[in-house]
Amino acid sequence: MNRQPARRSLFHVLLSALRRKTPEQAKQHVPPPQRPAPDDCDAWVAYWKEQGQPWRTEPEIDLKRQAELARCRAIVPDIKKGTYPFKGMKLTRADVEWLLETHENSRGPMDLSDETQWKREGLDLRGADLCEVNLHHLPLTRMRGGLDLSELRKSTREQHRISILSGEIGRKLNKALVLRWTW
Repeated sequence: MNRQPARRSLFHVLLSALRRKTPEQAKQHVPPPQRPAPDDCDAWVAYWKEQGQPWRTEPEIDLKRQAELARCRAIVPDIKKGTYPFKGMKLTRADVEWLLETHENSRGPMDLSDETQWKREGLDLRGADLCEVNLHHLPLTRMRGGLDLSELRKSTREQHRISILSGEIGRKLNKALVLRWTW
C-alpha cells in the first residue's frame, strides 16, 4: 500500500504562513486596554468605542450588581403569575448596557445585518422600572417590553399591566434602535 503524505492546498499553505508570528511578533505582548476611572465619563465613551461597542456610554457596573442582574435574568417569565426577571426593579442605563453586552451568553445585542440573527429574541425587560433612564442609541432590537399579541389575547388586564415597562419610557425610546417591540 502506497502511503503518500496528504497534500495541502496552496490556500492552506499561505494561510498557515500568514498566521505564523515572526520572533519579534511573538515577543510583543499587547496588553488589554486599561479600564478608565469610574468617574471619567469621556474616557469610558472612548474605551467602549475601542471595544467595538460605540453605543455604550456608562462606566461598567460593579461585580455585585452584575451578579444581581444575572440572578434576575435567570428568572423564567410566567405571565399567569406575573413573574418577570426585572419586575419592579429600577434599572440604569449602565445596567441595560451590561445586559445587552451579556445577552444570550455574551452573544451581545442583535445584529440585523446578520440574517442568522433575525430570529433571536431581544432583552426581556418586562416589568422593569426605567423611569428617567436615557436609552437613546441603544441596540434594543426585539426587546420585550410587554406582552406580544398572542399573549395579550390570553391575558387579563392585570397581567398586561404588570408586564409593561414602568415609567414614561415611550419618550425615552424615541431615538433608541428598537425595530420590533413586543407589547
